[in-house]
Order: sequence, then structure tokens, then C-alpha cells
Amino acid sequence: GTLVMGLLLVRYLGPEHYGTYTIALSVGAAVAVFTDLGMTQYAARAIAASPLEAPALLATELALTAVLLVVEVVAFSVMAMLGRTFGAAICAGMIVGNLLGTVRFSASVLVAGLRSRGVLAGSAISRIGSICVVGTVIWQHLSVQFLLLGLALVTVPVLVIRLRQLRSHWPTRRYWRWKSFRDVVIQAWPFFSYSVTQ
Repeated sequence: GTLVMGLLLVRYLGPEHYGTYTIALSVGAAVAVFTDLGMTQYAARAIAASPLEAPALLATELALTAVLLVVEVVAFSVMAMLGRTFGAAICAGMIVGNLLGTVRFSASVLVAGLRSRGVLAGSAISRIGSICVVGTVIWQHLSVQFLLLGLALVTVPVLVIRLRQLRSHWPTRRYWRWKSFRDVVIQAWPFFSYSVTQ
């Protein structure tokens, strides 16, 4: 389904708009790698060794995601109001990358806790939602910005499902502090180079 909708999307968008779409997603993915700070790879290792590390990691990831999301939404709004469609598409791509990065982080926490089967529900919703978004964009003749925002919206229920699955690791108040965030980033930092290389 994803393959067929992808081919239809290429035909619908044409070379110029499909180029904007792929550049926006590529920029979003690159920004997500750099803003992850190696936490996804570190989480897979640290939580497998000690599940007690999960709340601090989860709090840091969610705080970082929230801050970046606010900046990205403001940037998208400014670009859209100024009529800069390419800039708005890039910002929308960064929103998608940010949310997908948090979804991947949550999946790595589940896998580290030997709950890899739990990843399937979110993945299925993500694929079906993406197909529906692409179909709606083609059917309604919508722009690249709507396509990217639709993909970002599809990611939200997946993230909610994953966070619900991680409720046993949900951070308490003591993990929502600057010192806890700093400690997690320092411990995850050696894994940053691996993430960038990938």
C-alpha cells in the first residue's frame, strides 16, 4: 500500500513539488539525528542493562521534543504567513522528523525492555495513516505543506500509543529537572557520533 501510494504521490506532485517534499523530509530527518544527541542508541543499551534508567531518559527526550516542537511550529507559522512555501515545507518536515524521532526513541525503549511486539500496533497505525494522508492529499489536490502536516498528525496517535505502553517508566517530578536532563545528555553523548554516522 505504501509503495503504490508513493508512486501515485510522485505522479501527483511532479518533479518540483516532489523535490520539495523529499528535501523537507531529508532536512527533518537530519535535524532529528542531530537533536537526538545519541539518546535513542543510549536508551537501547542503558535500559536493557538497567530499566531504572528509563524515567530519566524518557523525561529528557520528551522535554527536548516539546521545546523543538514549539520552535518548529512557530517557524512554520511565520513562513506560512509570509507566503514562503518552501520554507514552510522545510519547517513542516522538521516537525515530522522531530515527532518520528520521539516515536523511534519510544520503540527502542520498548525493544530494550523485551517488549518488541508492542511496536507493531504503532507501526501499523503509522503505515495505514500515511496511506490515508497521501490518498486524501491526492484526492483533494492539496499542497506539499498539507501533506507534511498530515504526516505529522498521523505520528501523534502513534506517539500516544507508545507513551501509553511506557507508562510503567513514566518519569516522576524529580526527573523533570535541568540536572537530570544534563546528566542524561552527558551519558548519551558518546553515542551521538554513532547516530550521526548512521
